[in-house]
Amino acid sequence: MQAHPADQCRTNALHCVVVAEHACTPVDRSDFLAFAESWRRLADEIDYSNRLIAFIDGLAGSNPTTANTQPEELESGVRSLKRLTAAIVAISSSLMAGQLDADSQVGSMACPEPSSPLPGRSLP
Repeated sequence: MQAHPADQCRTNALHCVVVAEHACTPVDRSDFLAFAESWRRLADEIDYSNRLIAFIDGLAGSNPTTANTQPEELESGVRSLKRLTAAIVAISSSLMAGQLDADSQVGSMACPEPSSPLPGRSLP
């Protein structure tokens, strides 16, 4: 069974924190901590989207409260919002899958030896 997208984002955030703790340079550490914060924000956005879906579902089940709103108009608006929210969640899931692949590649990379220069750089 696949994890809930927001939970997966939080797991990714924790993974980024672990990678940051083992980072070779302060820049790498800072970058991975920033990635972790991005994953946390995405998880919060997914939770918000899910609450929005629940709210919209509640609206769809209720009666229109104004005489000017036709039930068909309300249902059409609800369907549009549901499609939009579903698209946001799908895009988030797709981005998560791509980030997981990138994180697994980064985790397998070794830090360069302190005495060997990085490509394109010379030792001081």
